[in-house]
Amino acid sequence: MPTDTELAYLELPADARMEVRLPALLKEHAELVAATRSEKLSQLVVEALAEKVSEELATVRTWKLTVPEQTELLRVLSAKTDATPALSKATQRAAKLFGEAAVR
Repeated sequence: MPTDTELAYLELPADARMEVRLPALLKEHAELVAATRSEKLSQLVVEALAEKVSEELATVRTWKLTVPEQTELLRVLSAKTDATPALSKATQRAAKLFGEAAVR
């Protein structure tokens, strides 16, 4: 079953083309798998690509911060801010949905 991230990719319009060179045996086996699943080969390939990308994207998008950058980020995140009406409303809704412990 596809994850939410995979589904998000699969629900997008297919508006870009891509040419791929692959071993003939791999293509043959992929066609066999697609036919067994009553799918087109392109559908199987897009699903496999969406799965791999959704797994790996978090790794390649990971921030690599220096110690001073980490310190500054933690300082900014832990700084007290004035609650806006929108933030107060969102906090109340989060507490209702997830419990008081989630918003402390």
